[in-house]
Amino acid sequence: MSRQTRMAFIEILSMALLNLFVASAQAQDKLRPLVFTVGPEEVVASRSELTRAVPTNHSWPDSPLGVIKVDEGHYWFMASGGDGSGSPGLVRGTLDHLVSGNLVYPVSPVLDFKTKRPIVPERYTYAGSGPFYVEPRSGSFIQFVHLEITFGNAQQNNPFYSRLGLAISKNRGKTWHFVCEIIGTVVSLPDWKAYVQKNSSSPWLDTGPGSYAIVDDKGASYFYVYFGDNSYPVGAEGHLGVARAKVAEVVSAAANGECVAWKKYYKNRWDEPGIGGKSSSVESGHAPTDIHFDVKYNSYLKQYILASGSMIDLPGYLELTTSKDGIHWAPRSRVVESLTPDHQQSIIDYPSIIGVDSDPNIPGKTFYIYSTKHAFEPDLLEVTRRKITLR
Repeated sequence: MSRQTRMAFIEILSMALLNLFVASAQAQDKLRPLVFTVGPEEVVASRSELTRAVPTNHSWPDSPLGVIKVDEGHYWFMASGGDGSGSPGLVRGTLDHLVSGNLVYPVSPVLDFKTKRPIVPERYTYAGSGPFYVEPRSGSFIQFVHLEITFGNAQQNNPFYSRLGLAISKNRGKTWHFVCEIIGTVVSLPDWKAYVQKNSSSPWLDTGPGSYAIVDDKGASYFYVYFGDNSYPVGAEGHLGVARAKVAEVVSAAANGECVAWKKYYKNRWDEPGIGGKSSSVESGHAPTDIHFDVKYNSYLKQYILASGSMIDLPGYLELTTSKDGIHWAPRSRVVESLTPDHQQSIIDYPSIIGVDSDPNIPGKTFYIYSTKHAFEPDLLEVTRRKITLR
């Protein structure tokens, strides 16, 4: 073997080893568990405080919290459930005390953008959400609204079918106007009704609360909206999916009461329609029932972070997972399991990731997870938090 041939062979071997090392490092990084410490559970809104602040409905907050900082030490917190139809309710408080008074505005139902009429009960039986985006130039709020169509009866566990829609507020959350539906499962409403008639033990087709992240891809900023998706055969195990649309296009269209096309992520492409299209699972190895979650970009990790609470499983728990691109999520890490003081199991629901620095929507090394306790028992419901410190 000549010296030139040997050098060429060494170069090829070096490149192969380098590629193998990079692939191994990427695989290890993808699977590396999130390491953190968890502080004690703290009550930030008692049942009596919630009743005083939101007397119109004892189920508030009925979604993860949307939050903005209004001045030093004070915040606005928004969640659905301001009334029985899910209308967003906005309160003022601090990180230590979620509610320091009454509602900022009287609860207003979500109105159709064009007709100005309430969409509940004319089109849906529930419409509302918590997380919202503030458009920097106009100050408009954009929200991805959880929509429900209820059918059946209590004997069938009050079944419902849900989709996600888009709503806009041009007066800082005082009134909301519904623009259009954007995301729905591939399972149709008639097919879901037929399924529930045969199997009333799992009657809820729940897309989740409309939690989102803003992700840059090839120089463009997108809303990535996460949702629980179902597939055929009807009643098959669901999964966590994601759909996207460009931020600038969504905001511009919504201001005029118009909608843009949303695309679901399916088999490494963004080709499937938001309504009725197929989607791929963006995580694996976890129960599909945990579709109440919150997503934020974490400045310390320089990754996206997702907090999930248990809607059905007992004992209640909180979990965290991370993603570099908003598509591929690492295995979840358990934060806590919850038992009440008398050692009875309790549900932890509607987790909200809230930062402690200048912007509560960009958590850093230390942040809080707020969540509801006793979510299905309005007379006991309260809001608690746990401090998370990343290591």
